[in-house]
Amino acid sequence: PVAPTHWSFGQLSSLVGAPASYLRQLPAPLAAINLQYGLTTHRAEQVKTLETADGRTELRAVTGPDYGRIYDHELVSAVMKIAGDGVGDTRWKIPGVLDWSTGVYNPNAAVSRDSTTLYASDRDVFLFLVDDLNPIEAGKLPDGSPDLFFRGFYCWNSEVGAKTLGLASFYLRAVCQNRNLWGVEDFQEIVIRHSKYASDRFAREAAPALTRFANSSPQPFVTSIRSAREQIVA
Repeated sequence: PVAPTHWSFGQLSSLVGAPASYLRQLPAPLAAINLQYGLTTHRAEQVKTLETADGRTELRAVTGPDYGRIYDHELVSAVMKIAGDGVGDTRWKIPGVLDWSTGVYNPNAAVSRDSTTLYASDRDVFLFLVDDLNPIEAGKLPDGSPDLFFRGFYCWNSEVGAKTLGLASFYLRAVCQNRNLWGVEDFQEIVIRHSKYASDRFAREAAPALTRFANSSPQPFVTSIRSAREQIVA
């Protein structure tokens, strides 16, 4: 037998035109009869499934035949090539915390289940890392203190059809405890739909873009900030 996840059960129900919320309220044998009937009368010739076996066979996704699957582990591997485990073995790490009582950003805040920015579920992954131990001075604030930025990026994916694959890179001033980003500048984003050639686009565009950003010089960003401050607005 194949056991569907909550997500794939919804996909399967949608495929046969049955409301998943209603089927979940039925006794399992009755829900199975409804799904079986829907599948036997379904006109599409093909569907694509994702199944995993770890003690039991689990149905994780039901999509159309042209769904371009990019596995979550492919994205995680691309991130680990530049960021390691994300907790200190490279310059990229889980963000620190902005202390609202003092207005001071602490890049060395302890990492916990509440503060982590590495997430995975039965339907997607999300990773957010920063280089906040190596701040970049982009000028002075009105009080004369340095205006500090640091680099950051986040990325996401769903190998089961819940969302696109995407990567965003930026410079920012701080991250607070609830993980809002403050002072974001130079925001850039790549989004890849899971269409037929999605895996090729990931290999050709997203993964190299992540590496380029990680290894890039911040000087163009600093120059643009300083040039903007020097402009006189009439």
